[in-house]
Amino acid sequence: MKRSIQLKSVAILCAFLLTSCTSFPRSGPDHHIIDSSATDGIPSDQQSPPSSYALLDLTPAILDLLPPPSNGSIYKTFGGGSGGPPVIKVVEGDQLQITVFESSSGGLFIPREASVRPGNFVTFPAEIVDRSGTIAVPYAGRVQAIGRSLSQIQSDIETRLAARAIQPQVIVSFVDRLSQAAVTGDVNAANKFTVNLGGDRVLDMIAKANGLRFEGWETYVTLQRNGKESTIYFLRLVDDPKENIFVAPKDIIYAYRKQRFFLAFGSAGQPGRFDFDAENVYLADAMGRAGGLLDNRADPSQVFIYRAEDREVLERAGSILTSFPPETRFIPTIYHLDLRQPSSFFLTQKFAMRDRDVVYISNADTVEVSKFLQLLNLASFNAVNITESGNAAKTLVRP
Repeated sequence: MKRSIQLKSVAILCAFLLTSCTSFPRSGPDHHIIDSSATDGIPSDQQSPPSSYALLDLTPAILDLLPPPSNGSIYKTFGGGSGGPPVIKVVEGDQLQITVFESSSGGLFIPREASVRPGNFVTFPAEIVDRSGTIAVPYAGRVQAIGRSLSQIQSDIETRLAARAIQPQVIVSFVDRLSQAAVTGDVNAANKFTVNLGGDRVLDMIAKANGLRFEGWETYVTLQRNGKESTIYFLRLVDDPKENIFVAPKDIIYAYRKQRFFLAFGSAGQPGRFDFDAENVYLADAMGRAGGLLDNRADPSQVFIYRAEDREVLERAGSILTSFPPETRFIPTIYHLDLRQPSSFFLTQKFAMRDRDVVYISNADTVEVSKFLQLLNLASFNAVNITESGNAAKTLVRP
């Protein structure tokens, strides 16, 4: 009788454990659930229930489709990488000086007795361009200055003086300029700096601000101009000369630190958050920093990388994305990697991690069985204790 009660108790507990085995403690989703829940991926004969992510096996063919990490581009937004510097135009507050040459003395500005002195020219006092946007030139009147280049101002003055001076030639030069660009953010000396007439590029302006406060591989640069802005990774700005475009007056250059990181969960030796410590971090580096796979828990055939992937990449891979609206550019995606295959380790050396990627290493099925057996042993032990306690209680109350 006692033995029968024990077996019944154990059987009831076993049935309960078997029906609820998916609730065993674990650090993430079971790989079977990941496989069965994906809506989209490489077309196959298997039908999957609706879900909100795509699942792809990481293969050399898929790896070839992945673009390098997006580091932004200011050239695509503003251009000017290989052309000449922008023409510096006069702005309010600039101070200009005008010199007029005549081909011989006895003209409008050069008296006849001036032949005894070197040069047939006259220089007018420097003049600050006011809100009216004009400057006063003797015998030429008010000449428009704001929004015009020096050569345009020179031509205008020469035209106005042509009928009165002897073959006038005019030189307009800056005495002081307010054609400046601002450099701010994580630089050592944020300020406004004058843009040279010969042209200053973005890196030149950052150098004028005494460089960056933080490492280049964790810094981004945003350029704002005429209501538009674009951001680029600093090291790409250094590596690609085309991106180091010319700066224009009134530009704002904002440098800021952005610490990129990835996350590791599941049966990793050291789960957690890890900051990028270089420009490029690959999956092999990421797994190494996370302590690799736990020998007694991890399933090396079930390694997953979570990220938001560009729709174009998935379409080129042949993934069916009908579950996502056409306007959705970035698709939640899980890449699956089988590290039981020796060649997979070469893929880990080429798979570039991106900011906020998640690496998840699933538990081996045997671990789940071990958990079940441990619970089963505990259940059997508790059932025996309950039965013996019940018998002891009956003995105590028996007359």
